[in-house]
Amino acid sequence: MRESRLGAAERLRAEFGPDVILRAGVLVFDQQRRLLLVRQRWLRDGTHIWRPPGGALDPGPRPLDEVAALETLLETGLRVEPGRLVLLWETSSEQGLRSITAYFLARVEHGELISGLDYANGPLELAMLEGARYFSRAELQAAPVRPAYLQDSLWTDLAGGFREAPKLWTLPKVGPLGGYAEASTAPG
Repeated sequence: MRESRLGAAERLRAEFGPDVILRAGVLVFDQQRRLLLVRQRWLRDGTHIWRPPGGALDPGPRPLDEVAALETLLETGLRVEPGRLVLLWETSSEQGLRSITAYFLARVEHGELISGLDYANGPLELAMLEGARYFSRAELQAAPVRPAYLQDSLWTDLAGGFREAPKLWTLPKVGPLGGYAEASTAPG
């Protein structure tokens, strides 16, 4: 079983190249079907987004779902059990750095929701976490959320039980101030 979990990262590196930055995150829902997100503020300009918990894969063999669980614990205080891979999200910087984030559906095993325990310090941006909370679908419509998939398509896929294989969604280049372009598109 461990070999197949390690194989996911290797398959992504083979498909997208050895220089791609691999990240892993979780999509966690509470009993009211609200989605857990963390608030990330860019230190360069003070702007912020809400995003699912997760982080970058360090060099060396480590399963993506394990990275997602560890980052979620660091960022939220919640111990989660990642399940099925449901989404691949691609971003790129103006400098040409590419990042692929693998998102897993996950359930909370235990813990108490806290925030501000981690920071993002990677090649795409220097940022700090400032909070964590659950969002309803309606609340997501007015929030600065990334990936944008979370505002609409996620809920369609959730209602359908994520029957299709994970889709690769791409996001235009990260802007000069760390912000993202408005829309994302699924490849045709």
